[in-house]
Amino acid sequence: MKIYLFLFFLLQLFVCNSQNGITGDGFGGRLWYKPTNYSVGSYSGFTVCDKEHDNQLIGWGTNQSGELGVDPMTMFGSDVPVEVPNMYNVKYYTTGYNMAAIKQDNSGWVWGFSDFNYVPTQVISDVKFVDASMDFVSFIKNDGTVWSLGNNEMGNFGNNTMLSNFTNPVQMNGISNAVRVACSWTSNYILTSDGKVFVCGTGQGYSIGAIDTTITFSLEPLEMFNLHGIVDIKATSYGMLALDSIGDVYLFCPFYTGVSHAIKINSLSNIVAISGMCDGDFFLTLEENGNVYELYDLITIDNTASNAIDILAGETFSYIIKSDGSLWGKGGSSGGSIWLNLPDIGREEYTQIDVNQVPELCAVQVNQVVQTDCETIEVFMYQGNPPYQYNIGNGNQSSSIFTALDPGNYSITVTDSLGHIDTLSITVQANFTDINADFSFSPSNTTVLNGSSVQFTNLSSSNASISWLLNGDSISSDSIFDFTFTDVGTSCFELIATQSKCVDTNEVCFTVLDGGLFFPNIFTPNSDGDNDLFTLNPTGSVVFTATIVNRWGNKVAELSNSSPTWNGKVDGVDGVDGVYFITVDYSILGLEPQKYTGFFHLQR
Repeated sequence: MKIYLFLFFLLQLFVCNSQNGITGDGFGGRLWYKPTNYSVGSYSGFTVCDKEHDNQLIGWGTNQSGELGVDPMTMFGSDVPVEVPNMYNVKYYTTGYNMAAIKQDNSGWVWGFSDFNYVPTQVISDVKFVDASMDFVSFIKNDGTVWSLGNNEMGNFGNNTMLSNFTNPVQMNGISNAVRVACSWTSNYILTSDGKVFVCGTGQGYSIGAIDTTITFSLEPLEMFNLHGIVDIKATSYGMLALDSIGDVYLFCPFYTGVSHAIKINSLSNIVAISGMCDGDFFLTLEENGNVYELYDLITIDNTASNAIDILAGETFSYIIKSDGSLWGKGGSSGGSIWLNLPDIGREEYTQIDVNQVPELCAVQVNQVVQTDCETIEVFMYQGNPPYQYNIGNGNQSSSIFTALDPGNYSITVTDSLGHIDTLSITVQANFTDINADFSFSPSNTTVLNGSSVQFTNLSSSNASISWLLNGDSISSDSIFDFTFTDVGTSCFELIATQSKCVDTNEVCFTVLDGGLFFPNIFTPNSDGDNDLFTLNPTGSVVFTATIVNRWGNKVAELSNSSPTWNGKVDGVDGVDGVYFITVDYSILGLEPQKYTGFFHLQR
């Protein structure tokens, strides 16, 4: 039995969330995923400064739609980070041609493209989520209702009208348990707390993906076909991507696929996060092992990066954050440079961006601490200037990984190359959850006869998943299974029990002997030379004695290795036809003595 440490963490810091989702409500990602404090617009990048700077939203790149909170005629773009006016105390923000944010007091703000003011303006209160697109913005209030403003010419507000409103959000009909919205060009997608997805607006002549897949237009939200257990949704101009609770990904985009409902992408699995935005035409997906896959034109799937902890898909470019907190970019820019200090050119491969200018405004902050295996934790950064130094009380180290921690309270200090420091408290608790890989088998002998069977029963913790291996090959995942030996020699069975990335194993080996005892079920002692003798035929190293009795229980013969046959006579006289009973006591080298009782027929 192995006993493992389970680690529990309390991050005592304020974390701002960006485009990919808010954490803590069970939606927006899976497993270890947690959004970092970067995001992207159509041609711009963003982050939020730490508590010392009042969580001020910072942006760089193109300002052609007023993303940076300034009239484009005044500033078309910026190659260096600038503060977005009045955007302090920001808790969550989303970007597109329009911009939207939620402050710590749960107020909702908009600015940018369409008829919104270029200066950020509060338009709603008591909100918990928001998504911005090319023409409209949708907020979710804390009561689960959806409120939209902007362009409603396609019916994407879902309020049974096509009337636009750029100043006062209007409520969507029929939705009271929303947790996410994803705004596309002409349609609006809503994820509800029960894992279902709804849609309203128009498919521009194509299906909008409702259960009735022939519907191409709806002024009110309709449930989408074939989507259940969903934890996140993202939309581009022409489609929607959904992530379910087990890491499968579903694509809805009839414009490209020609299919009128969401289809599972079988080549993707174990996905922890998805990203996409309007007016983009591609999605990014992040695999559990850190691989990044790009759905280009919503059809072609390419593995574009590895060792990532966050993904951010823009219109023509994307950012990823690697596990050391470094920022990388790929794609095309327009106007102000999204590459900061790097030349403003298109990039076909991910290139590391030197964020020295950003940490001058935004000091180092820790993103998350992940239990990477049973006795290991790893610290991930999202803000600051790498490389980092990590200290858990026994001196600095360059590695973000700490192992073999005893139970107790710890303080981890992280320092970036500019001297900025962030500290978090950790409570490490020993949880002696016993996943002891245990089993029983019957019969209990480990020396067995070839052809015999044994039954295995799992006795491990009920919370552990199990797998049985025979000589290293997987043979079963059942709690109880039977096995019949067919090969002489040694057969080793291993039980693997897994729980929360902790693994325990147990093994038993059997010696399989070649031995047996065979006899006919009928013999005909009529002196015709065919089957005249009843014979016990031992194989291998079998030692036996046998007693034959008639139907009245009278002994008629005794057999052994030295005298294994009976000619059918009793005291020199032919035995009567009928049923005879036999009891055999036998043993095989290494096995306990065995007894067999059976019967056979004598027929002349």
